[in-house]
Parts: sequence; structure tokens; C-alpha cells
Amino acid sequence: MWIPGDVKDPIVFHAPTRKSVGYFGAVRAEDGKLVTMSAHPFNAETFKRFLERFEHSHKKRWKIV
Repeated sequence: MWIPGDVKDPIVFHAPTRKSVGYFGAVRAEDGKLVTMSAHPFNAETFKRFLERFEHSHKKRWKIV
């Protein structure tokens, strides 16, 4: 949920009705390309899959830091 920076203690008067969306993203240092992957569920297993996809997107076998 977005809250303005000057609000210290937000009060929610209604239940959130929006659905969540999970995306992983990283920028390749070699060419500046943004590599993304949507994830549902958003957890450690899907993050590992993203890292593997990101690793294989490189022309060279670079280490991910």
C-alpha cells in the first residue's frame, strides 16, 4: 500500500481490495538489459528460478553478486 512520507501512523478504514503482483528483476551489467520474471507464489523457490534464468541470460558465465 502506498502512503505519503509525511503520514506517521496510517489508519486503514477498509479492507484492501487489490490483488498483489510479484515480479523479480535485475539489470545485466554487460549491456544494461532489464531481466524480469513474474512470480506466483512469491517465495524462495521462485526467486531461485529467477536467479537461474538471470544467470543463463548472460552470454558469458558471469557470477551474480
